[in-house]
Amino acid sequence: MSGSAFNFFGVWSRSDYEGAGELKTFEGRSFCSVCGSRVASLRDDEAEIMLGALDLAPSDIIPGYELWIGRREPWLMNLPWAEQYQNDREPRTIDAPPIEPDIPAPAQQPET
Repeated sequence: MSGSAFNFFGVWSRSDYEGAGELKTFEGRSFCSVCGSRVASLRDDEAEIMLGALDLAPSDIIPGYELWIGRREPWLMNLPWAEQYQNDREPRTIDAPPIEPDIPAPAQQPET
């Protein structure tokens, strides 16, 4: 859970996950044992990491899918290049090459 309108997660192969510090786990979700902030969901095959929990979050990540689109706010547009899931997705192996979508540039604002 987050106080933000959005939660951003990065998903990597479990073998690529490396963490430091003690985590406590409840129903598959891992939390900081000191402050209680959610950090990750670690499965046998993948690590789903809350990007806001990283000290140095990567800024070059492009989403490959969106979850829970049935709960999307009506003013928030979808990502046309990303797979869409009404709810959660089934866990799967993520050894595919990264997606490099053609993201449209923002419209230029007229000068005033």
